[in-house]
Amino acid sequence: MKKQIFLGVLLLFWFGGLRSSEIRYDKDTIKLDLSEQKVTDEQLQKIAKTCPNLETLNLNYATGFTHLGVQDVLDKCINLTYFSLWYCKIDFEELNGYKFKNLGSLSLAYSTITDKGLQNIVKNGLTVWNLDLDTTEIRGEEVDWRKLSNLEHLILSHSKITDKGLEKISTACKNLYYLEISYTNITDTGVQHILEKCVNLTKLYLYGCENIDFTKLNWGKLNKFETLYLGGPAVTEAGLQKILVCPSLKYLNLEGCENLRKEWQRIFAFP
Repeated sequence: MKKQIFLGVLLLFWFGGLRSSEIRYDKDTIKLDLSEQKVTDEQLQKIAKTCPNLETLNLNYATGFTHLGVQDVLDKCINLTYFSLWYCKIDFEELNGYKFKNLGSLSLAYSTITDKGLQNIVKNGLTVWNLDLDTTEIRGEEVDWRKLSNLEHLILSHSKITDKGLEKISTACKNLYYLEISYTNITDTGVQHILEKCVNLTKLYLYGCENIDFTKLNWGKLNKFETLYLGGPAVTEAGLQKILVCPSLKYLNLEGCENLRKEWQRIFAFP
């Protein structure tokens, strides 16, 4: 028996796994992984009709479907709590998520999502705690972040997020404890909104943010803040001194801070 199982696994490895048409599911299916598959709208419509109890759906790197198939999922898989659409190239602005009420984690990294598209999906987004928008066109200015007010974990690195977008996030998302905004064009103005209003923040990524003047930031209100990742020429010793007033800071990653002396990196090296 063990040899048969091993042979089956080996064959899957050799031939790239099951095709989407061969993946089995029924009314009791709660988790479905279609990543890297060729998936049609018709297949998504069948899944949505067959699997009313679906809780997890992974479409990362999947191709062949449009917003029509995704709309069926939004309409009928109302128990979905985890939905991942990495590299999904569909017209998100045509979607309507008004029935989508139980979602907890939404991953849209490297997709064609826009402010309007996100706004359409999260009409009932108060259950969403995790949102991944890495490397997208999201600016954040046209999103009603009040519909995402229970966000705890937000990734916006390599996105088009603006200072105004960060201001709206900071006003609406008071529960935010994890934020990635590395390699964006934000300035100290946008970051200061986060530092002043997101008082539950514990971890922040600011790699490669070259438009921030760190000497203008006030870190004093963050009593739960523990971990900060920095990198790039914008970080200077004067800016670092401002950061060190944060009373709860435990871990400071300074790799790639080329304008800091190496001693600083050794002092704050992670254990």
